[in-house]
Amino acid sequence: MRNSTLVLKLEKHLICIGLIAAAYIVAMLFVNSVVVPLQNSFVPGITSFAALLFPAHGIRVLSAWMFGWKSIPYLVCATLAADTLLTSKFAAANLQLVYTTLLTSSVAWISLQILSLGGIKIAVGEKHVSLSTWRLLLLVGFISSLLNPFGHNYVLSGTLLPEHTFLTLAAFVIGNTTGTVFCFATLMILFRYFGSSHDEA
Repeated sequence: MRNSTLVLKLEKHLICIGLIAAAYIVAMLFVNSVVVPLQNSFVPGITSFAALLFPAHGIRVLSAWMFGWKSIPYLVCATLAADTLLTSKFAAANLQLVYTTLLTSSVAWISLQILSLGGIKIAVGEKHVSLSTWRLLLLVGFISSLLNPFGHNYVLSGTLLPEHTFLTLAAFVIGNTTGTVFCFATLMILFRYFGSSHDEA
């Protein structure tokens, strides 16, 4: 009985990791195939630091909201899997990449804790979802986008800041925030589409 319970829990965790990894891979393919080529045409100097539309950040925010602290190991596994698959290299072999992955996987959860300390808690569950919920999650995306570049600078030992302070900050904040909005808007459209299709059926 105990073993079957452990197996069910493990399966649940693996499903969560798989779903997040799939969403992350789709988001990164979109960034690499669409966003980066367009960005290289207009603002090539910023592309080396960050994408100006990064929907993967929205996945981090949603994961942190839905799964709490468990989102951190989920996102770490999903991100490393996506990086390994898309780059054809074993991402975990790069220690610096592991550190940045830990950072990006935790900033949304940390932002939620900051809001919670300020008395703002975002309830989880379909019945709690409202326009206010999406606004608060966008705030989480914005706060975590501010934490991101400073954390990257610490991990990368000054590679990004202070020489490129403004560009890096702006790129991260704009990319992560617009990416979160894009991610949420895409999900809403998909939910409405599948919802209407289900009603018609």
